[in-house]
Amino acid sequence: MIVLVGCRPADTSGRERGVRWREQIDNVNAGTTDSIHCDEEIASPADWELLRGAKQLRRLTLQEGIAEDREASIIGSLAGLERLSLRHSPLGDDGLRAIAALHTLVALNIPQAQCTERGLESLASLPHLQSLRLGSPRLDGQRACELLTTFPALKALHLIDVKIKDQGLFVLSKCKNLRSLYLDKAGVSQEAWEQYIVQQPLVHVHIDQAHHDRDPIKNHPAGVDSK
Repeated sequence: MIVLVGCRPADTSGRERGVRWREQIDNVNAGTTDSIHCDEEIASPADWELLRGAKQLRRLTLQEGIAEDREASIIGSLAGLERLSLRHSPLGDDGLRAIAALHTLVALNIPQAQCTERGLESLASLPHLQSLRLGSPRLDGQRACELLTTFPALKALHLIDVKIKDQGLFVLSKCKNLRSLYLDKAGVSQEAWEQYIVQQPLVHVHIDQAHHDRDPIKNHPAGVDSK
């Protein structure tokens, strides 16, 4: 390619991103795949609209394609979705209420949300949700833990920068189906952890990116979607 002095090649990166996104949606609609993995920004609202109602989609992973509450309403139309991962997506309470329409959802990963307890409460209606990875600076830690005990199928939980403190961990000890608990910057004392492990000896415990010294289960599969 010859580039004249003072001229620059046309920027086709946005067009290429749009093509890849549209191709993945076309493949889902054609039945050749049931998954979409997007690691680049979604170009426009029109490209988002192409996703609406894709009933054969089972897994959606957005590494960089930021979803806000408006886009969550589109995601909520994906009636067959089972696994959803939305990084860099500041979903608020309205966004989580839209996600709660996904009754087939098994795993949900939204590490940079902006929800409160009102949004979290709406997720409790999901009958098959087994794995939840959630971060939001707006969550009240203890109230969030109280709500999490009402989730009917929850087995794996990862909370990021949610200050549940000792009382919140005590509340989580009532989650009898839980088998994996990851907490980052939760403000829990060593004494509270010791008590929790006695009460819940079958739960795999991971604190601030490290296994607890008394973790009873070695090489345990976390069950929570990748970071």
